[in-house]
Amino acid sequence: MIDKIFKNNQVCFTGNFLNLISDSDIKEKNQSQTADVFSEKWISYSRNVKKEEQERLWKFQKEWYLKLYGFKDELDLANFLQTKEIIFDAGCGLGYLSEWFAKMSPKTAVVAMDISQSVEEAAEKYKDISNIYFIKGDIAKTPF
Repeated sequence: MIDKIFKNNQVCFTGNFLNLISDSDIKEKNQSQTADVFSEKWISYSRNVKKEEQERLWKFQKEWYLKLYGFKDELDLANFLQTKEIIFDAGCGLGYLSEWFAKMSPKTAVVAMDISQSVEEAAEKYKDISNIYFIKGDIAKTPF
């Protein structure tokens, strides 16, 4: 599935993860503040916020997302997603949307990208979902 996206590029995923940017690249490209702030924010959230609170926030975010983009409900969104071969989740953070999309549309490749450390945690958390691929990199310079 992922081969379709990278057909002209030589990339090598380790499981569901690909690192396209090093810490020195981030500093050189003036992205260090973004990477640092979001790395700290997302990792702290995933480790320190109680599961019940995370679930409550996630429920709110799902409802907000559906309303924002004009979907009646999850089934309406799922029907839309299932018409896509690829979904790109730019700035995926901890990958909650990516996981949601992948579960609603299992035949669609979900590519999730973030510059922060959170993308590595997301790749580990969702490693058993076969249609999600996580990339650590700059969303302004995608390899596809």
